[in-house]
Amino acid sequence: MKKKYLSIFSIFFCFYLSSLFGQEKFSREILDNPKKHGHEVELKFKITEVYEFEKDSSKTCIAIKNGLRSSNYINGDDWLKIEHKAEPIAIKIVFSKYPIRKHGYQMNHALLFNRLKNLFKIDPYLNDTLITWEIVLQTNCKNDNQVSNLFHGVVIEYKIVDDPEKNSDEVRLDNLALTPTVNAAIEVLEKIESFDELPQEIKYQLEGRTGVEKTEILIDYFEDVLTDTSLTEITPEFLTKHTRLIKKFIDTYGNFNDSIAYKVFERNTQWKNALIVSDWTGSMYQYGAQALLWHVLNFENSGIQFFTLFNDGDKKITKDKVIGKTEGVYFEKATNIDKLLKLYQLVILKGYGGDGPENDIEAILKGIEKYPVHSEVILIADNNACVRDMELLEFINQPVRVILCGYNEFAGINPQYLDIATKTGGSIHTIDMDIYNIKVKLNKKGETVSLLDYNYKVGMNPCYVKPTMYSKAYFESKLFKDIETAKKEKNNVINLDLSNQALNKIPPQIKKFKNIENLNLSNNNISKINSAIYNSETIETLDLSNNQLTVIPYKMERMYKLKNLNLKANKIDTIYGSFSALRYLRYCNLSENNLGGLPKNMNLRYLETLFLDHNKFKEIPEAVTRLRKLKELSLSGNNITKVSKKITYLKRLEVLNLSDNQLTELPSSIYRLRRLKYLILSGNNFNKAYIEQLQQMLPTTIIEYQ
Repeated sequence: MKKKYLSIFSIFFCFYLSSLFGQEKFSREILDNPKKHGHEVELKFKITEVYEFEKDSSKTCIAIKNGLRSSNYINGDDWLKIEHKAEPIAIKIVFSKYPIRKHGYQMNHALLFNRLKNLFKIDPYLNDTLITWEIVLQTNCKNDNQVSNLFHGVVIEYKIVDDPEKNSDEVRLDNLALTPTVNAAIEVLEKIESFDELPQEIKYQLEGRTGVEKTEILIDYFEDVLTDTSLTEITPEFLTKHTRLIKKFIDTYGNFNDSIAYKVFERNTQWKNALIVSDWTGSMYQYGAQALLWHVLNFENSGIQFFTLFNDGDKKITKDKVIGKTEGVYFEKATNIDKLLKLYQLVILKGYGGDGPENDIEAILKGIEKYPVHSEVILIADNNACVRDMELLEFINQPVRVILCGYNEFAGINPQYLDIATKTGGSIHTIDMDIYNIKVKLNKKGETVSLLDYNYKVGMNPCYVKPTMYSKAYFESKLFKDIETAKKEKNNVINLDLSNQALNKIPPQIKKFKNIENLNLSNNNISKINSAIYNSETIETLDLSNNQLTVIPYKMERMYKLKNLNLKANKIDTIYGSFSALRYLRYCNLSENNLGGLPKNMNLRYLETLFLDHNKFKEIPEAVTRLRKLKELSLSGNNITKVSKKITYLKRLEVLNLSDNQLTELPSSIYRLRRLKYLILSGNNFNKAYIEQLQQMLPTTIIEYQ
């Protein structure tokens, strides 16, 4: 009797289509309009002047050159050679402060924007809010000769992460959060495992597990600990131990160079019976931990009583986030120090939820509701993030003390946090200043533009941009189904379904949809992929199944954001080597075509699912055995007579479908596929005894054979 199996990717793929590309620091809409947004974007950078730029030899960096007035990169491939094992930390864009005209130096915003756009063409994952950005201006440039001898380009500071090619048995969180923050998610899991307070039993359970399994084990463990109602005795030894653990937490998730939260509490010992509401996303972990560290070191006199943490909706996708119901808000009393450390890690594991704006106001309101007996509300805020739910501010009826983390004099104070402090009668706190009795200047629209009586700049924050009649989340969920309707809202088209419309060619109007992400052209009569889509820099999912295509053009390499590609049921017999340029492809369906081989250099390093059913393969292409992140491989209905032992290079493989071929045996090393969950061998020439032997070699694998 046949055993059924469910494609692990079918579930993931449905989820993926509804998720965002990630937390981009610079949106395409902004980068396409330097004249309008130039000053606004410039303010997002720390700007440093140096006589002549030199790389910091104490840091691991790579320099990518432009030239003086060019936005094209000369050696972008240098980054691509290492990006699979490098996690970017900081990026410096190096200019010369030249020329200086009558009214002084002015940044060339068009050049800056083009350099950013071309950098993200090299690697879109560099467009990430978790990376620190800086502009460096060189001053040793009085004339053209001097300036032409200086370095111009970008310098990427990075750290090396473990190379999966060298240790393919190690599985990280690759399928937990498939966004530009994936490296951060991977690192979180590794950091949590490294903490020495994890019980040995839990560490043992984590051994050899996949990323998702590890995450589930840790979440269950932390949730069990947090439901334990027993009280821990607070002794000097207990406080000493947890001081060490909190410092380790801060060092692990950041550093103590920016000790703003600690210093603010050190200055404001008058705060009693305080409720701490802390942003628990991305780079903010260290700041909330500083509050706990101060509390532990001053335990007898600390005024901190309650903690509320928020991560903006757990892993909820943007379109599902409702104002006031975004969730991802967690609570704990300050006396439960050991539980707070567990809660810190639990909220991290449950985070990474889509876009950048945070649910600060919801968290404050829920914290007040949870702990009504308090005297102070202190918000540990990310000055570089927008507040998604400012419309709820009117429901806060007590002062909010805002600690501005990430403030710098170049970007200025986020005006939304000034609004929160001002309208609640609260205060603003920086690393060296406490600002009470706030006075601000408003523009005609009622927006805060300056802070009176203090020498602090107020940033030109894009958070103030008024929403359109329809929110972005509306267009993310809206599906356009005809080209004429889509043309009327061309800037809002994200999802376009033109399937089953008897199209003979791809409509040229598609190239005008600058924000399109998901395009369905299946079940038409299209015979050629043209520039209407292969010039797209935004399409992530493309379905051209059931058409009349015969070749995948080399120009598709330009679709650098493409992650999901369905070309099933065409007449394709040729794939060019340039197909490898689709380096972020994760899902590819080439079933029911006329393929007999694949390019040997098809290095799709992120590909997880590959369907090659019902083609003309006589063996598994060698290129397939190099796809080291592959989890699901299907070659059903070909003419394969032998499987190379190189199949065991696919250490992450979970589903292998070899049904309806001409096989009589598999390589003896097949047992090395330790993560294999489903092996489908129906319709081959195996005998029963061999299948029984195979089952002994793969005891945890479900083998389907009639």
